[in-house]
Amino acid sequence: MLNPEYEFSAKGKTLLVKGFREGKQLKEEQVNVFDLDIESLFYSEADGTVAVKCYSDLDGCVEQKLLLDKKKTYRIRFVIAVPSEMGTTVADTMRKLLSEMTNAR
Repeated sequence: MLNPEYEFSAKGKTLLVKGFREGKQLKEEQVNVFDLDIESLFYSEADGTVAVKCYSDLDGCVEQKLLLDKKKTYRIRFVIAVPSEMGTTVADTMRKLLSEMTNAR
């Protein structure tokens, strides 16, 4: 489990992530794993996040839909919030998941 506030699934080469708060889905993100620079994946203790950058900063590779605002944007990195005691574990699990997806061609 990466984080109980997120639901992860894979559809081919696309990572789909649903974000929840108090059991209610607030957002949905999707990204082609080949657009992510897995080597840039890091855990920030200061921010309480795990992040991985897109290869290109010019146009975002992560499609984010905010369900309450009915807003869609593109982000230049994929970020999830994590409890501090789980930060390193989540980062390692995320790295393994993304590596498996890119190797599964």
